[in-house]
Amino acid sequence: MQNQLIQAGIAVFLLFGHFSAKLQAQPKFTPTDIGQTVNGYQDDFTGTTRNSNWIPVPPELDMYEQANGVLKVTVVGEALDTHLLYQAQGYGNTVQEVLARIRVTAFGTGDGPRCGVAVAVDPVTSQGINLHFRDHNQDGVLGRQFKLLDDRRAWGPRGLDIDWEDNVWYWLRLRQTGPGTAPTNNINGKVWLADGSVPEPSGWQMNWRRSGRTGFAGLVGASIGGLSEYEVDYILIKAEGLPSIKVTAEAFPTPLFLIITQQPQNATVDAGRTATFAVEASSSATPAYQWQKANAGSTNFADIPGATSKTYTTAPLVASDNGTKFRSIVTLGGATVTSQAGTLTIESPPALVSASAGVDRALNSITLVFSEPVSASTATNTANYAIPGVTISAASLAAGGTKVVLRTGVLNASASYQLSVSGVQDLAGNTISANSQMGVSLALHLPSDFGQTVSGFQDDFAAATRDPNWAPVPPEKDNYEQANGLLRVTVLGDNPGLDTHLLYEAPDYSFETQEVLARIRITAFGAGDAPRCGVAVGVDGQTSQGINLHFRDNDQDGISGRQFKLLDDRRAWGPPGLDIDWENNTWYWLRLRQTTSAPVDTPNIQAKVWPADGTVIEPTDWQLSWMRSDRIGFAGLVGSSIGGLSEYEVDYVLIKAGGLPSIKVGSSTYPAAAPPLPAIRALRAGNVVTLTWTGSATLEAADRVNGPWTAVGGASSPHSVALAGAGKFYRLRQ
Repeated sequence: MQNQLIQAGIAVFLLFGHFSAKLQAQPKFTPTDIGQTVNGYQDDFTGTTRNSNWIPVPPELDMYEQANGVLKVTVVGEALDTHLLYQAQGYGNTVQEVLARIRVTAFGTGDGPRCGVAVAVDPVTSQGINLHFRDHNQDGVLGRQFKLLDDRRAWGPRGLDIDWEDNVWYWLRLRQTGPGTAPTNNINGKVWLADGSVPEPSGWQMNWRRSGRTGFAGLVGASIGGLSEYEVDYILIKAEGLPSIKVTAEAFPTPLFLIITQQPQNATVDAGRTATFAVEASSSATPAYQWQKANAGSTNFADIPGATSKTYTTAPLVASDNGTKFRSIVTLGGATVTSQAGTLTIESPPALVSASAGVDRALNSITLVFSEPVSASTATNTANYAIPGVTISAASLAAGGTKVVLRTGVLNASASYQLSVSGVQDLAGNTISANSQMGVSLALHLPSDFGQTVSGFQDDFAAATRDPNWAPVPPEKDNYEQANGLLRVTVLGDNPGLDTHLLYEAPDYSFETQEVLARIRITAFGAGDAPRCGVAVGVDGQTSQGINLHFRDNDQDGISGRQFKLLDDRRAWGPPGLDIDWENNTWYWLRLRQTTSAPVDTPNIQAKVWPADGTVIEPTDWQLSWMRSDRIGFAGLVGSSIGGLSEYEVDYVLIKAGGLPSIKVGSSTYPAAAPPLPAIRALRAGNVVTLTWTGSATLEAADRVNGPWTAVGGASSPHSVALAGAGKFYRLRQ
């Protein structure tokens, strides 16, 4: 039954007490006493004065004020526990029970504040057994709970783990069945929601044995250093010696209940259309509604004039309405419930964000990025793209849906190209503006080595046969096939198996400091722990053991699924992986460096990974670092698979190490250096931003990050912009 109470408490119920005009409500659950004849006393506090048998203890701390059918209790920072006890003549003080409907209206933090019901309270010492609302970590229960206390003597058993809420009514029942002779529990308690939505729990939720406690039943309003404020609108005390009464339905407060049963939902519509938001409530009478609106990015809601029904329909919408939130305030009597907010999304057609030539030795592809995911059928239709003087032979949509790769004829690195796009649609069917145009950027981002002279070796696998210094390890595991400018690697399920490597074992190779850079794409990859592949340094040419930077697809060290991970072959995994959810058939640059093989006390293994389509700058910092000493050997590639498929392709590798010939990176593979990208810098002084840039690029401006972009007439570096109104975006076009 405790679970039932907790589940019901998740709903938003606001309940208020006695009303002079009864509301027409559906039948609700009431305590089990209803209709019974008992020896007792019940009070709904509707009288103008408090019953004379109610005695505050101690008398100087009378914190109990009766008015309008509610007993209000306010205790602030008293050192003594205060009670209001029903001290009737002939009261039997060892077998008694109290039932009360209570809601907390304010409650201080910490250990001090507490309030609730009590039995067996000594009218002189104000000590007895209490069932308290509590807000304190105790006995393994955190925060708000219900707890038994033998006043200023001992806390009871572990609390009832109900995260009670302010301004919500609860039934509290506390019973003393006798003097507490071992081993019988003589103190029992239970708590449940008092809105009529749930039945009383059939069993007692809290049990305790406390002997020698005699006295009266009633209410407790203790607070030792904090605020304890609550209201009671009904109480029943049962004990021998009290008059015989019938507990009747009229004695219980009629529940005023109000709950939202259907929240407003998010809405997505095209610009120019309207959107409708709706809310549904279950209540004891017809509630009132008031819709509110908050602008995008704001949490300040304001009433919408005239929006007072269960539904609200907007005026025709414009793009600036995107992100606006709508909610409803539902009221009944004094009860108020605020609905969740529904968010408005304005569908706009996709727009071009960028168009860049891809990193490819043939310079025959262009990567487009759209402002949102686009449909495969329209994105892969080559008829939707045009570049004067260039043939577009194929279009492929990358995973994620925002990137399209066009296969073109060979592009001239010194020429300029203008792309036109029509007919491409987003997933909702919105079509890009006809003849949307953008210049194609040929300023490719290449690794930082390109154009440098280093001691090393580079290979683009364009030769008919593999360079003789490439050595498969172990030799019987030669899974590395070179053809047509690609090195294809396929490793399938050796279990138990060896890690396989292709190492560059050149004469005079220095093992002390080495580095490998490779452009790799996965073409197939088995599921689970076994498959892995990538680059390696410090690999022993006999044992095929060394340091690898792997493509991985396995949950490890708190990172789920696909990632990049360091491994000291068959000895130890490295630090937590690099959380990049890599994709099949997508090129990545992998760089792995070993700075020393001697014993060290700082990381000597560093690695980084980034997309290799030319649109991303190489990260300036190493993303993975590790300390592994005494790993001596060669650099190269790794293609291990212990029980699964590992298949990938390499179209460029660079190995740097002492003892290798002096070479210029990029001399026969990629361009020695990419055309320089224009760089822009912004400096703010007061309300003026000054933009400076290098080269002859054109400054463009837009109101949105995805355009449309227009040239800033006559702008040259430096160019000053006054801050006013909505934000603006600036970029350079080469």
